[in-house]
Amino acid sequence: MTQQLSLTAPAAPVDWSDYAEAYDLLLDYNPAYRALLSRFETFLEGVDLDGAACLDAGAGTGNFASRLPLSRIERLALVDPNSGMMRRARAKLPSSVAEFHETGFETYRDEAGTFDLVICTNALFAMPDPPTRLAQMHELLRPEGRLFLVDLGRRVSVWDWSLYLGTHMILQAGPMEGLKVLRRSRPIRRQNGRIRQGQTEGTYWTHTLDELAQHVAAAGFEVTGRETVYRGYCDLVTGKNAP
Repeated sequence: MTQQLSLTAPAAPVDWSDYAEAYDLLLDYNPAYRALLSRFETFLEGVDLDGAACLDAGAGTGNFASRLPLSRIERLALVDPNSGMMRRARAKLPSSVAEFHETGFETYRDEAGTFDLVICTNALFAMPDPPTRLAQMHELLRPEGRLFLVDLGRRVSVWDWSLYLGTHMILQAGPMEGLKVLRRSRPIRRQNGRIRQGQTEGTYWTHTLDELAQHVAAAGFEVTGRETVYRGYCDLVTGKNAP
């Protein structure tokens, strides 16, 4: 079931700067994360991005934004309140195309109907008042603009993820190097525990796939796709603005 939604900025139990220190280990040692990136690339094949303006709400370290065809788009706005995450995003994306807004999405302002694509991956659950944030995304999209939304809906099992990631780290890097990588990944385990704490306390939103799709539709989108992803923990919903 959905947690009671937070209507004000939550007192986040997660230290996102700590998470940022090890976050990109997921690129190398988390097949489920790489599968999400591949799913995003498949989605982009059906989107006309020539001269497009794109927004990444809760951009993190910029892994999804960096998959965009930067030579074809006209504008890329990344929004994230954490300086550690944004520092890593800046290292991946050229400032000639990308603009970096170090602020919460709830305080970000731009003209209505500005963007052709809004991306939001595993960030909505931690934002204040998620339905209002979805309405904000809808308002920022042009007619027929597209939405790619992935959100953490179920409570994180720290043990399950630690076993999964640890196994893949050792298999890919070998026993000795794998143990070194495991030590480097401690911030991920530590902050996953805090995410679960926030979910349990109701600070962070939890939902089913049906509930997320219903909220996307209520925000004004036509839901064009929906599926459970990321080992059953997350929901992927794609949407389209009305013509």
